[in-house]
Amino acid sequence: MGIEPEDIPLDVVYEDSDVTVVNKRSGMVTHPALGNWSGTLVNALLFRWGRGAVDLRGDSPESEKRAEVRPGIVHRLDRDTSGIIVTARNRRAEEWLHDQFKDHRLLKKEYVAICSGRPKTLSGKIENYIERNPADRKSFRVSPKGQGKFACTLYECVGIYERGSEAYSLFRLRIKTGRTHQIRVHLKSIGCPILGDPIYNPGQKGEFRDSLLMLHSILLKIRLPGMAEFSEFRAPIPVRFRKVMAVLHKHFRRSFP
Repeated sequence: MGIEPEDIPLDVVYEDSDVTVVNKRSGMVTHPALGNWSGTLVNALLFRWGRGAVDLRGDSPESEKRAEVRPGIVHRLDRDTSGIIVTARNRRAEEWLHDQFKDHRLLKKEYVAICSGRPKTLSGKIENYIERNPADRKSFRVSPKGQGKFACTLYECVGIYERGSEAYSLFRLRIKTGRTHQIRVHLKSIGCPILGDPIYNPGQKGEFRDSLLMLHSILLKIRLPGMAEFSEFRAPIPVRFRKVMAVLHKHFRRSFP
């Protein structure tokens, strides 16, 4: 079994001999895993970089196997989350970037999200511990006993849209840690699950009941390998966001925070 290079179009924001920065589309898995061995960002990067297939057979230790499955991936976006992701083209760059992602104080990551409901406070900091949900191994939750991994998200609600009993909120978010499903879990914890989230906002009703996940990585500010100054990369607001916002502006009443 191996990971094959695939000629999949990518929206490349920046590229040099060390890194490739991509505006990942919604629906693309970041790296191969059980059930998703093709069509991933890694498959596309292997082709773009002129690499051969990654052979997963052999007797490599499990830690090395995991590294082989995700060559160049130092952070990830969920399949249905779109936006900026930086990847490493060589081992030196991978180690350089990985050191920064171990401490999110060394970089800046911003997201935008459209959510169901409205928050009780328009801005704040969410700090708690996130753990895998014992009742559903595909999801995570805020730990009721303070177990799991510490997670911190800063949020600002920049618009609230209401029509009858329906309410939706537009958020800008910064993450200080990079836990799996962190933003999705944190927004649900304040009563504002992300629109189109099949795990944390299932069975949603109303105007956008068939919506895709409304979460987008809009900005990454990071020091690239060998550089003293920070580089900033942005991904434009995707079409699926613009379509939802057009409906909200036309058919809903906006409250200005």
